[in-house]
Amino acid sequence: RFDTEGFDEALGYLRKGTKARLIVPSHLAFDSIGQGQMIPPYTTLLYDVELMSIKSREQAEKERHAAQKAAEKAAETARASEMNRINAYLLKNGITVNPTASGLYYVEAEKGTGKMAENGKTLKVHYTLFNIEGKQLQSSKDMGQPFSFVLGQGQVIKGWDEGLLLMQEGGKATFVLPSALAYGAQERGEDIPAYSPLVFDIELIEVLD
Repeated sequence: RFDTEGFDEALGYLRKGTKARLIVPSHLAFDSIGQGQMIPPYTTLLYDVELMSIKSREQAEKERHAAQKAAEKAAETARASEMNRINAYLLKNGITVNPTASGLYYVEAEKGTGKMAENGKTLKVHYTLFNIEGKQLQSSKDMGQPFSFVLGQGQVIKGWDEGLLLMQEGGKATFVLPSALAYGAQERGEDIPAYSPLVFDIELIEVLD
């Protein structure tokens, strides 16, 4: 789905038959997560729209209610099966490390030799994001630039703030994250439904003072 908060807001200004171009800033679109390789993080979106028809409030509410019920059922199914999906991924990939107290699986691929990551420091990283079934969803390398943020300030998901504290410059690791350390019950587009465990390959390029 590529309808967004900004898209939904703009529809309130349109009449049947109206054609318009919408310019939607990233904070009203997909913000820091983007939408796979097609829409990188912090992307302003342009929509060319034509309002073809308008449903009655009763019909729209009926459809919205049915969709909400279906989403709730799908979310509950995902929540109940999450640990089984994580265990299947660990088994398939031969991962035997124990999780941290929070549930993070930290798999070191290459030990760094530079500065340790610290809270309050700006980090520059490359990352590749996969769903728990192994499908690649996004990569900073494909976008041609590393991602920078301040560690420990809530600028990234909890699993990153925790896992990167274990890394040094030059290090590479895989984070297997339960949804509680990622986006929890929040849906982030079609590729990241509610209660999605995620996998990140992380390379810590630089720790900035």
